Amino acid sequence: MTAKKTKVHRAGNRCGYNVLPNKSIEIAPLYKDEMEAIWIEQRAIDSMISAVMQSIAPLNRGLEKRRRDWWTKVFEDYELDGNFTYDIPSGTLSRKEADDGLAAENR
Repeated sequence: MTAKKTKVHRAGNRCGYNVLPNKSIEIAPLYKDEMEAIWIEQRAIDSMISAVMQSIAPLNRGLEKRRRDWWTKVFEDYELDGNFTYDIPSGTLSRKEADDGLAAENR
């Protein structure tokens, strides 16, 4: 009868650990507890960010609609075609090349 393989305890520099039969490492409780605390804090932050994003989504959608409407009015009023960006401080429109990447923002 073959002896059943069990975990093997090894000494680390600071804390011991166990090597399981499948070669996985079972870390020391000190490190396990520390990572669990980090994980819990990260989940709490993720939850808060999600809640904030959900609460501001309607505001953001409203701003996007207003931005699109603004560009539509300006393009129709000035009979523009092509891609432009708006410089807020100077109040000027500048023509941009199609591959600039900013053109999509203006539509």
